[in-house]
Amino acid sequence: MTEIETISKIGKRASLLVGTKHKPFTIMLDIEACHNNGNPLMLTELLEADNVNFAHDVFGIMANMDRTTGQLRKEGCFVPRYSARTQ
Repeated sequence: MTEIETISKIGKRASLLVGTKHKPFTIMLDIEACHNNGNPLMLTELLEADNVNFAHDVFGIMANMDRTTGQLRKEGCFVPRYSARTQ
C-alpha cells in the first residue's frame, strides 16, 4: 500500500470516529503535512492502532497543526505516539 493510500484510510477511519465534524480529506491533509514537514509518522502502525492511540495521534495532530507552515506547533509540545523513530 502506498503512503497516500494509507493516509486516505487514516482519514476515512478518523472521520468515522467523529461523524461529519471532520471530513476525511481535511484529516488527510493534516496527516500528510505532519508526515512530510518535520514529523514523519509510522503510517501503517497508526492505521492499525487501537481507537484510543489512533484518536490521540490523529486529533492531536489536527489540534496542533500550524496550517501556515504545515508543521506541528512547538509551543504545544505535542508528539504523536506513532512518530517514526529517528537516529
